[in-house]
Amino acid sequence: MTTLRITIDGVTAVAELKDAAAPNGVAAVLAALPLQTRVVHASRSGNCAVVHDGALRDEAAGIEGQVSMYYPGMVAYDPVRGYLVLAYGQGQARSTTGTHWVTYLGDVVDNAAELAAKLQDTRDRGALDVLIEQGE
Repeated sequence: MTTLRITIDGVTAVAELKDAAAPNGVAAVLAALPLQTRVVHASRSGNCAVVHDGALRDEAAGIEGQVSMYYPGMVAYDPVRGYLVLAYGQGQARSTTGTHWVTYLGDVVDNAAELAAKLQDTRDRGALDVLIEQGE
């Protein structure tokens, strides 16, 4: 099983990815790693934060295991926009054009509560530095 290590402001969490359900999405995200950028709070999508980076764009990956709703600990991926979504509560994939679909990529399985607090901080404090690496 593929894992991601997500580090924000000194907190590292681990997410397990759904290799079989989203092979193209997993491959596209792994190809962009390691990724050191900023994570920002979603403006229209509820309780989640977004890593937006051109390296994550891969329209050929398509949407797999499509979802529009987020739950706490969920990791989702939008290959067209180049977004990796990290949910700390309920949310929905929305933009100025309405609701849209994203790939259900996996779930945070280690340090979920600590990561959720940092993701919520992006709402209150603004963008934070994030490092995303392939796990072991």
